[in-house]
Amino acid sequence: MANGPLPIVYKGSSRSRLIAVAVALVLTVLGIMLIFDSDGDRVVGVNAFGLGGPGRSDLGWMMTGAGLAIAIGALISLLRGCPRLELNSEGISYSRCLQGTTRIAWNELDRADIQRVRRRQPIGETKLDCVLLVTTDGRQVVISAPIDPSQVENVQATITRVAASFRAKGNAS
Repeated sequence: MANGPLPIVYKGSSRSRLIAVAVALVLTVLGIMLIFDSDGDRVVGVNAFGLGGPGRSDLGWMMTGAGLAIAIGALISLLRGCPRLELNSEGISYSRCLQGTTRIAWNELDRADIQRVRRRQPIGETKLDCVLLVTTDGRQVVISAPIDPSQVENVQATITRVAASFRAKGNAS
């Protein structure tokens, strides 16, 4: 996909969004079961983890709220098809679900870098690699969402290659 003609589109997988919806529904159902379980002995699956019991409706409300928030976010992402990164003849278009679309024309793009963030945790290390677009006026746009972490270097190279080809066309005219 990265070597084909324009537009080149990178978007998240529908499978991961559907998994998020499923997890959210499970959280919501378990939360509702905890809310209505006044005796503390009806929620068999939840009691197996020691979460049930009298007075646990506050935990049920938290689980229900978290489940609904995740479900709404995943459904918005699924319906809008975002996040989405598109390289077309006009430039780069980066659509996020709740923050709108950022457009950068090819003549505004200074460079595309890879931003590597490493955080030490008590167990292991968290790694976040993303593409950092720097414009000629100094703006920085971080693109991480629709890109598979193993493909960050390929996406950065593709953006750099396409930008160079447009710069060469602009200088030739």
